Amino acid sequence: MDTSQLKVLSLSGSHTNFVCCILDQEAARNTSEMVTSNGQLSQEMLKRVDPNFHQAVEEGYEWKVLAKAVTLQIPELLGIVQRMGNANLNRAEHELQLLRRLHSIHVNQQSMGLPVDYQRVRKLAGQGVSGPIVKSMPHLYSFMLKAGGGVTPWLLIETENFVRTNTPSTKILGPEIWAALSVDVKGPSQFIRFQHAMVKMAYVKDRLQVSDIKKALGKDLHDDVMKAEFIMNKWRNLVMDAGLDKNKRGLSFALSEKQYQSPEGLAHDLCACLQGMGHEIESPWRHAEETIDTASKSTEKAFDPALLLREVTEDGKIKNPAAVLSSAGFEIGCHLKRKADGQEGKLESIDPNGTCKIRVPGETRLAKLQVSAILNGEWSKFTPSAEPIVLDNLAPHSALKHETWKKHLAQSKAFIALDVLAKKHDPPVYKMLELQLRPNKAVLVKGKIQKRKLVLVPMTTSLKPKKHDHCLVHKNKMHVSHMCL
Repeated sequence: MDTSQLKVLSLSGSHTNFVCCILDQEAARNTSEMVTSNGQLSQEMLKRVDPNFHQAVEEGYEWKVLAKAVTLQIPELLGIVQRMGNANLNRAEHELQLLRRLHSIHVNQQSMGLPVDYQRVRKLAGQGVSGPIVKSMPHLYSFMLKAGGGVTPWLLIETENFVRTNTPSTKILGPEIWAALSVDVKGPSQFIRFQHAMVKMAYVKDRLQVSDIKKALGKDLHDDVMKAEFIMNKWRNLVMDAGLDKNKRGLSFALSEKQYQSPEGLAHDLCACLQGMGHEIESPWRHAEETIDTASKSTEKAFDPALLLREVTEDGKIKNPAAVLSSAGFEIGCHLKRKADGQEGKLESIDPNGTCKIRVPGETRLAKLQVSAILNGEWSKFTPSAEPIVLDNLAPHSALKHETWKKHLAQSKAFIALDVLAKKHDPPVYKMLELQLRPNKAVLVKGKIQKRKLVLVPMTTSLKPKKHDHCLVHKNKMHVSHMCL
């Protein structure tokens, strides 16, 4: 675009000016019945609804024009005027608009050689910003630094183009979501493309929660996220090699409610969509192709054809009711529960005439019900709670007879014995000893000590019983020599 041919630029009010133009021309529009007549905009009806608006359409309105010299002296004034114009509208500024502006200010300050810090950038970017978006600003700034793409914010541009195309401009994620998205991921890869995918998901779908983001960026799903990151990078290279326009790389596909077993299956379907649109692209994930049946088998229970075609008698009764119930998952011996009142029972038998007999707890006689009562959903199958296991005599299980208790008891007695020995053999003669640490550990004597007057007791907090054939336990006493220190 030849900027030398531009005479004026609009900073605010361009949308209002466009509306005034189509109202002045009374263009064909199927909008509000308050200002339209026979499928066309009507100035007469507009005059009745809003006389001031009609006057602006008919007579025009004045624009405030800034001289070129002002913009050269105060270049940041243009952005301030534009943001203040947006602030006066009912529609708040989009979070991704603020994200791009934070990046622009940061890069501008950096190129001018000025020290860049958040407080300075926040002061410049926050003029005219109001509402809940203010609380998200520090997290947006952090996300911009880590996942913006560098000086040229190609990732931010792609994400913003995708979001603006597929979501309303008034939707905001909030500070909690942005705080979760801006955390550092442990490991060499920060999964930048996956983080941008979550941003798109959060805007397009309402299902993404803070807990989902934390779980996805945690260590438990590290390998799965790494696989997804690899597939997305490979997908990008494929569409670039296919010559797709950069504005079409963020395509959104409607793949109905198909549930996939693997991300490779989804990637293959995306390639198939592009092939159907006329693009020459070869899918490297053809081996992972999933049909609707195989893709949904984990979420949908297999449906037996016997339930679709039932043999019936001339009087309308079901032939072979046992086979019909079996195909529906009701076998003899299964537990049933009536949905109306929660009554439970156990299926005991199925008669050829379609009568089922169930055993109800507390009843001696078997209750009867028709097969149709089970097939139409009045009774459902359930798994009863496990029956309690009761030990009628606790004497053989006393803790005093347990081997683990005996082991800890022996250890305790050994500690007490060591304590008694240490107190007994702790005379002043210990003052004549010193401990050498280097070059080797040794106990040195500084003077003469009488014979049999020095006893060193091995004090430790770690005692492990060790079994020996000659280990004797007599009257609940264990020799300390049979303990491993």
